[in-house]
Amino acid sequence: MVKKKSIEMLPDAANNLVKLQGICGKTAQRLMTLATEWEAHRKPLIDAQRTLKEGLSLRKVCAHALTNCTA
Repeated sequence: MVKKKSIEMLPDAANNLVKLQGICGKTAQRLMTLATEWEAHRKPLIDAQRTLKEGLSLRKVCAHALTNCTA
């Protein structure tokens, strides 16, 4: 099927190449837009995760310190 379509497109190759370049350009732009949107959603989640990890680490340090104080 792909081979048949390719052969059908050969007579107008220059025009089809321009169309393909346009499609690729739009796709690249859309990908960049999606990456920017994803980063906007991702950053607060990463920040929250870091805060929670820091809190857990601090809690472990405090628990260890309390264990050593009572021993």
